[in-house]
This record gives sequence, C-alpha cells and structure tokens, in this order.
Amino acid sequence: MIRVLAACICLWFAAAPGHAETTKDASTFTQALSDADAARTAGRWEDAVTHYRKALVVKPEHAEARFHLAQALSQTERYYEARRHFRLALQARVADRAWVSQCRLQLAACWEATGDYREAAAEYRLALEADSNCAEAKSGQRRALAQASSGSK
Repeated sequence: MIRVLAACICLWFAAAPGHAETTKDASTFTQALSDADAARTAGRWEDAVTHYRKALVVKPEHAEARFHLAQALSQTERYYEARRHFRLALQARVADRAWVSQCRLQLAACWEATGDYREAAAEYRLALEADSNCAEAKSGQRRALAQASSGSK
C-alpha cells in the first residue's frame, strides 16, 4: 500500500509543471500583453484581439487584459462577444466601483451600437450606481432613454 501511494506521489510530481514552464508562461503572457497593448495603441484592432487572446490563455483571470480584449472586439464590431468579455472583466473586480462603472459604460456602448437602447440605458443606470458622479454615464443614459422612447428597441 505504501509503495502504491509513493508511486502515485512520484507520478503526481512528475506531471506537475516545473519552474521552467512557469517562467515560460510568464514570458509568453508578458510578450502577448505587450504586443496586444502596442497593437491597441496603434489602432490595429484585429492584432490586439489575437494577442489579448494569447495572453488570456496563460492568465484567464487577468481583468485588464480581458477588458482590453473586449474593447478591441467592440472596435471590430463584434459586440456580442465584447459584451461577454466586459461582463467577465467586471466579475473579476466587483468590489472596485470605478472598475464596475467603466465596464458598465463599455457594455452600454455595445448595446447602443446595436441599437438596443433599453439595454444601454439599463447599463448606464448600473454605471451610475457604481459611480454617481460619472458624467459620461449620465449623458449616455439620457441619450439612450431618449432613443428608447422614440420607438427604437
């Protein structure tokens, strides 16, 4: 029994990732994030999407990379996918009211871009709940409510 247990422990350690792999992952993440940020800054949105996805394979919990991926997706008019990533970014830091407000603003913009003004107004309201002084959320909510009451979605 002890030999079987020892053999299982040895196999577990042999299968566990080593330090070199962790260093490789960190390097891969850092390079992908750097490339993604450079592409985003230059307005090369498709490249940014590609590189943020590579970074998130290594660190899927990285909220900023997730947020910037969502922004890049929004810039390429992939609003459904962008909303999904903004929600994931938001969930990663729900206690950070400024972060929540920014994620909600971006979600609202995605809804507005697709003409769904009621959903946009709801997101702007949630952004204001997180930051009641956000001028962008106030003006966005007024705009979306006006569009919604004029007969748009």
